[in-house]
Amino acid sequence: SSAESLTLSFWIKATVTGTYIAELYDLDNNRQISKSYTVSSASTWEYKTITFAGDTTGAFSNDNGDSMSVSLYITAGSNFTSGTLSTSWSSVTTGNRAVGQVNALASANDFVQITGVQLEAGTSASDFEFLPHDVNLQRCQRYYIKFNNSGTQGEIATAYNSTTATAVYRFPVPMRAAPTQTYGSGTDYYRFYRTGSYDSPTTLGNNGQSIYSLGVSMTVSTTAGYGGELSIRNSDGIQADAEL
Repeated sequence: SSAESLTLSFWIKATVTGTYIAELYDLDNNRQISKSYTVSSASTWEYKTITFAGDTTGAFSNDNGDSMSVSLYITAGSNFTSGTLSTSWSSVTTGNRAVGQVNALASANDFVQITGVQLEAGTSASDFEFLPHDVNLQRCQRYYIKFNNSGTQGEIATAYNSTTATAVYRFPVPMRAAPTQTYGSGTDYYRFYRTGSYDSPTTLGNNGQSIYSLGVSMTVSTTAGYGGELSIRNSDGIQADAEL
């Protein structure tokens, strides 16, 4: 009963004018709603906002699975257009999903360009949220990061004893939770540089992790207390995964 409306906004430029269809599809409950909008001027950028009522039937699953898809149709076959457009939430009937959609690709030179797509709770659209690359990157790094031979600097490592060395990799931002670690494994995948030489462990081991850092261990042949550098020499490297 407290379901919120959703507002979809975007820019579109198309050679073919006419009626286009936008759709929300609830994959958890097999329900959908479609709305029509009009491209009025050929080959001209037009801004569109479309508000969909909230669905009071069913709820999205609170997990990491797919729950809803947004579709902007540019053409549709008769199996999607044979019924009556479902402009309110209902169980999925394929023939009702894109009724009235123009064929925006009828000719060889036709095109459709879409940008600035944003879906928000509520009945009005706000300006598109342009986020700097570094902000988006840090948000992603809360959930996943890889240390490999693509620009990753070596980490200080210490010989715990004559056969084991350890190192700590610090995350650029705190992760969502203590991550699961995976490691590449193979000949000369890693090197522990120390005292004018190096060891080449084929894999690494887990030596603890938190949201701030992860520890790794490796098999070496050295002297306890020696310091050195752990270098990753493969693309698989160390992966830390804190996805939901």
